[in-house]
Amino acid sequence: MEAPAATPVSPRPSRHFPSANACGGLVAAVGVLFVAGVGLLTTLPGSPVAAGYAPWLAWALRLAPLPALLLLWAVVREADFRVKTDGAAIHFRRGLSGVARVSWREVQDFFADCGRSLREVAESGGSMAEGRPEAGVASQEDGDDVAAEAAPTAVKAAPFAAYRPDYVLLTERGAFIFDDVVARPGLLAEEVVRHALPPAPARWEEASWLACEGCGERLAFSLWRGPSLWDEPPPTCPRCAAPLEGLLAEVPRGFVVELRGIERRRFAWAAPAEPPAEVPGGIHEEPQAPAVAEEAPDEAG
Repeated sequence: MEAPAATPVSPRPSRHFPSANACGGLVAAVGVLFVAGVGLLTTLPGSPVAAGYAPWLAWALRLAPLPALLLLWAVVREADFRVKTDGAAIHFRRGLSGVARVSWREVQDFFADCGRSLREVAESGGSMAEGRPEAGVASQEDGDDVAAEAAPTAVKAAPFAAYRPDYVLLTERGAFIFDDVVARPGLLAEEVVRHALPPAPARWEEASWLACEGCGERLAFSLWRGPSLWDEPPPTCPRCAAPLEGLLAEVPRGFVVELRGIERRRFAWAAPAEPPAEVPGGIHEEPQAPAVAEEAPDEAG
């Protein structure tokens, strides 16, 4: 008995995400080429204005179609795709028609930069995340113990579109960013989540960029409300090993801070307590206990 023929598995189709203004760029490039062609025609010997041109102007008009053709070629290439995804990698268009191919296995972390400071994030209750329960900080790389502590609360949708964020992919070759200059950025964000492999996150989350006070290295932080699940000490800068407490001074107590990157480290942050107020004379004013009202004497006694 013959075994049934195996059905060939077709590769995942690739999707092209061109520049958001590709059509306008094409129209402009064609217009520049048309104007350059008309200028070239005016320099021909039979043109009535050719004799009035200075030599440098005539040569400039004759050579103008060449850069116009290069401009049209570059815009056509950009209109093909700005970012492209397939089953194996994500492709970013670079300058001079160069393409950077990043395998999905190289994507280590990704987040949305909404341009908010840590103070704004803390005042709004923490970093936004699509599909994240309001309590708990479970993630794809977390164990079952962490996921079990997340309360089964309703999922809140992250209003990323209102902030028009920059979507950041952290890879072994550095950071790659796509924003609203790419057509259909929301669909592209879904493609990243669909192809992401562990230990990458299972959803887009928000992070805020800060610069290390020691070396200026850009670091991304997320703030989460929830129980203190990590007792690790606050991390140091991965480049110069400087302490990062100064960057978190504006964050109040009660947040779990996550340092994004190759190794996403989390720790419970408690802002240092404020020193007691001083009174004139250099004496610290200690908080006084509230006065207890004297009980009225018992009439019966």
